[in-house]
This record gives sequence, structure tokens and C-alpha cells, in this order.
Amino acid sequence: MNFWNPDWLPLYISLPPSVSRPLCSDPVTERQRLAELNVYLRALVRELRSVAPEFDDYPIACVTLSAASPSVLHEQSDLPLVLADLQRLFKHTDVCRMLLRVDPEDPKHLCRIRNFLPENTRTELRVLSYSAGELSALKRPYAPEDVEGTLSALRLIGLAKDPCVTLLLGNPGQTLASLKETLEKAISQEFGQVRLVFWNTADTHLIRELYPQEKRAFLQAFPKAEKSFLTEAFDLAAGLLEENGYTHLYNHIFARPDLAAKPDLLAMQTAAYLGIGAGAATFLGGNGYRNTENLAIYEKAPDSFEAIVGHFLILEERDLLKRGAIRLLASSTGLSAESFRAVYPSDPSRLFRDPFARLITEGFVCEREGSFFLTRKGLCYLDELAGML
Repeated sequence: MNFWNPDWLPLYISLPPSVSRPLCSDPVTERQRLAELNVYLRALVRELRSVAPEFDDYPIACVTLSAASPSVLHEQSDLPLVLADLQRLFKHTDVCRMLLRVDPEDPKHLCRIRNFLPENTRTELRVLSYSAGELSALKRPYAPEDVEGTLSALRLIGLAKDPCVTLLLGNPGQTLASLKETLEKAISQEFGQVRLVFWNTADTHLIRELYPQEKRAFLQAFPKAEKSFLTEAFDLAAGLLEENGYTHLYNHIFARPDLAAKPDLLAMQTAAYLGIGAGAATFLGGNGYRNTENLAIYEKAPDSFEAIVGHFLILEERDLLKRGAIRLLASSTGLSAESFRAVYPSDPSRLFRDPFARLITEGFVCEREGSFFLTRKGLCYLDELAGML
């Protein structure tokens, strides 16, 4: 598989929280919210139709529907239009799956899901924490005990096979003891995959999914966790997960061994991806772009993807090689001369000889059977690693 131009792509669909809002008991407000949501979903359809010809050579291996709330799954939602165009406009691999990211809200709303989604859909619950105090500080509208009810509702409608969970590290109020309790609770609920998100870097992706832009100000009052705490927290989390049968998959994601080889998960180990929606990013062949977060611009844009791009990203060759090396170092397959030559015709240990020697000495990287891997310490410094190469 070519690292930058793979045989297939993962696809991410962005549903910002400003349009993907909870259902409301007031019928007038609910109709207004659904109308606003459908304006956005129809803009998604326009973008899909605009970009599909550009990606005709890349079958989709997995689809992640991000920030989906029950309102998106409402019977009057235009979500079926989006899903229909996904099937009609894009080629798919034989094992293509959908990953639906949801919050643990009132389970009664989840009964609407089954009619909208492909048979092989998996769900990811953004639990974040099983501490009531920590959830309150983050202004999340649910309690730890709601998670079991949500899982039960998903089981009833056939969407609880191999569920995933997102948990935070270093969030406000977290201690090693509360993190241990959170992990033990998640393990007891038999999630197939555990995604760990460092609070210090959550603003780059998770916060954009959880909070509308105008409601993020309160988060600035929270101090960032010390690196020493994050290192201890990740070491605790990785150790506890591995003791309970999980294996490191890539970045900060762990999975049961029977899930670690699923093609839709392996697709996420590529450095290429396609993003659709406001704020979504695309990266392919070493170049990329991010769509504007401005809904007014996104929703009114003509049928041309150039009209919604917020900024372009073009990496210099050295930065491109660093990015490729880091992605492989952080994966379960590791960085070998063979895997790196898919990116660049050179041995990585020669290209990065001095940095690798230093990273190994300082405990960030280890070598096993001819391949290089990030240690737990190295995974904690994933975002700073480019500056070390």
C-alpha cells in the first residue's frame, strides 16, 4: 500500500455541534433546528457531488460520521440524501464500514438510527469520563450511568457490535485514581476499541466536534495538564488496557486483537484521508486543504469545492517525510525500511540516523525485529515529535 496515495481512503463527514443539536421538547424550536440542520445536510450533498469526480480512483474503506446527535437521525432529517449520495457517487471496498460517533444521550432517541444507517455500522460513544464531577466541569449533558442505558438501547437495535469509546486524559479535575476508575468501567462494558484523547490537544479535533464555536470560551479557563501527569496517565491507561487483552493499534487507540486487523481500522493508519463538511480536512499525495468552519460561507457556496476551502496545506519534502515517519512509528506495524520506501526510496535509519539515535537514547523510540516503534513515552509526545526529527 502506498502511504500517501493508498488503494482506498477513509472518509470523514463533519456535522458541527451548531447544527447537530439535541432534540427539543418545544415543537416550534425543534422544527427550526431541523430546518437549519437540513440546510447544512443539503450543502453536504453539494460538496459530495462536487468532489466525487476528483476521488474516482479511490474506493472508500470506512466512513466516520462525526458529532451525530439524535436530531441528525430524526425522521425528518435529510441524512438519507447524504447516505444515498455516498453510495451512488463513491466506490466502496467490499468491507467498507460506517463509524457513527454519538454522545451518551437519552436512549429513546437512538431507536431512529437503524433505518438510516448501513447494516455494518459501528458506534463510538464519546463518554470522555465516568466521573460525574469531570463531566459537569466539561458541561456534558449526561451522567456516567447513562452509558449503560445507551449501550442497552444500541444492543436492541443491533448497533452494539464492537462498540468504541472515547476517553479523555488530563481533563480538568482528573486524577490518576479517577482515570483508573474510568478505564475499569469502560473495560467492564466490553468496548471493542478505546480511543484516548489528550485534553491538552483536544481543541484540534474533539472540541470542534463537541462545542459550537461561540460556546468554547469557558474552556479557556481550564489549565493544561502537566506533561509529567499526562505521561503517568497514558502509562496507566496503556498498561491497564493491555492487561485486559487490548492491543495498541495506532496513535492513542487500542483495540481487541480480533478487531486490530479489520480493514476499516487499518485504513486509518494511512496518511491520506478525505473530509466532507464545514471544518473537515483532506490530505492526499502530500497536499491537503481544510474547509471553512464558517457555516454561512459553507452553506451558501456554489457547486465548487474551491469556494469552501479555508486554507491549503502543501508540505516541503522533509516535512512530508517526517509526517510519514511519525505515522508509521505510531502504528502497530512500526517503521521499517520496507514500509518507509512506500513513501521515499531510502532507509529511514539512514535518513533520520542522528535523530533516531537520540530518540532511542531518550526513550521515545525502540527497535524490535528491524522496525522502529514509539514507546509509551514517545506516544505521549506525538504532537512534538516532528520537531525532534
